[in-house]
Amino acid sequence: MGISSRVFSIDQNEQYNLSTERVVLFIVSSTGEGDPPDSCLKFQRNLRSKTLPPHHFSHLHYTLLGLGDTNYQTYQGYPKKLDARLSELGAKKFYPRGEVDEAIGIEEQIEKWVQGLWPSLKEILKKVDFPSAVDDSMPEPKPPSPKPDLKLALPKSPPCRCSITFDPKIQLLENLQVREQHFRKDNPFYSKLIGARWLTHSEAVKGVIELELDLSTNLKNELVFKVGDSIGIPCPNNPIEVEKIITRLNLTSVQDIPFRLEPKKDIPRDTLPSWIPSASTIKFVFSNLLDLSSPPQKAFLRVLADNTSNSEEKQKLLYLLSLIHISEPTRPY
Repeated sequence: MGISSRVFSIDQNEQYNLSTERVVLFIVSSTGEGDPPDSCLKFQRNLRSKTLPPHHFSHLHYTLLGLGDTNYQTYQGYPKKLDARLSELGAKKFYPRGEVDEAIGIEEQIEKWVQGLWPSLKEILKKVDFPSAVDDSMPEPKPPSPKPDLKLALPKSPPCRCSITFDPKIQLLENLQVREQHFRKDNPFYSKLIGARWLTHSEAVKGVIELELDLSTNLKNELVFKVGDSIGIPCPNNPIEVEKIITRLNLTSVQDIPFRLEPKKDIPRDTLPSWIPSASTIKFVFSNLLDLSSPPQKAFLRVLADNTSNSEEKQKLLYLLSLIHISEPTRPY
């Protein structure tokens, strides 16, 4: 399905006129505390005019894709305001508003929203007597599917840098032992959580919790911090998810047996993951030291593809890896 369209920045108001447009797709984001971006300021001032009658946009059919980030308090602030104001002025929404969260990646969310957009857009264009805007001779866009003979652009398989040895006799360090005076991701300061309370209302767009940590542990040197420092809190992974992953990897029988990581020949020890102790257990590492909710990186996808025996799953993994490699060729690997 081909669609004839025009694309404008919202501040190019001399090139379009919403008073005469029939079908419009808005793509907007927020700044600050849910405010419109600079390019939307003039548009928003005009839209808020009290002289506009309730039926001002009764001729307009629209949908809206909001770009946001849940790390901010007023997530989707302006997209929601714009949606509400257009509705107040009589505009009709022909497809549900989309919400994209940059904190979890935008591509997959946009693709999912766009897949449902095309048939709705085709229907509304014909409904408002714009059949010439739709070319039925072109097929509707569909997500590409992997083919067995597809030539893929793939990064090289990552080299194996270390070996793992399981031995019940390996002595483990105490988990809460402070190894150095400098606290980093690979050498955290362990503290007990002694208090927590909500600072926001239960119906707030994004909840904020005040956490109270016990910093009374005797240290060789005082825990020093200054204004502007940030504190990261690594939380344990969900035990159910950890158990499923360990089971899927066939590591259940060795999950509690101490292991030691050793670099392969000619591989410097400092290239091994610094946040994983040289002696630990599979269960402890998966529970406390790995971010199981983060998007997989290219190296991880390649290792999965190289080690799966299912040809269909292998092809899908390689296809996904190829898309990422093409779109992010300079991303660290």
